[in-house]
Amino acid sequence: MSERRNAFRRMAIAFLIGAVAVGLVLGAIAFGMGDGAFTALEVVLFSIAVGCLVASFAALSSVWTSRATADGIFAGDPDSRRAITRAVVRAKRESLTETQELRAASFADHLHFVQPVQFAQSMLVIVAVALIQLPNLVTADGDPLFTVLFVFLAVCVVVAVVISVVQYRNVSRYAAAHPIAPVVA
Repeated sequence: MSERRNAFRRMAIAFLIGAVAVGLVLGAIAFGMGDGAFTALEVVLFSIAVGCLVASFAALSSVWTSRATADGIFAGDPDSRRAITRAVVRAKRESLTETQELRAASFADHLHFVQPVQFAQSMLVIVAVALIQLPNLVTADGDPLFTVLFVFLAVCVVVAVVISVVQYRNVSRYAAAHPIAPVVA
């Protein structure tokens, strides 16, 4: 749990640093030019968008570590990986061997940590893209491309949220039903 909290803390700090730094730079440029090069809305939106992108990059270390952990859990066995993923993420009734059940319990515990971080990272990237395009939507002069892009992004977000909630619920149920036994030395 503390690993997830640390990952979100890193993302929040990176977001604040990126947003404030870009906001100050763009604000100084806009104030220095004085010719309306940037509106206040564009400065704020772009700053938040850059903050989102910086925060998503801050999450990469957690995601890369999680990939190595998952590879270690499966030990290069693709058939076992498929069966365990079906059992843990999709809540399918799989007949797993005792070794696969231990791996599935470890995988469920691991996903319980990493899935929210990966979801937040994905949403930050989508929000950044949407925020960067928001001024174009407002001033599109009748160009339907930006409206289509926003509708597409909104649909992607809704679908991603629904899928992630269902998968996270399945993972949580599996982790609760199959706790990892503490190692006694």
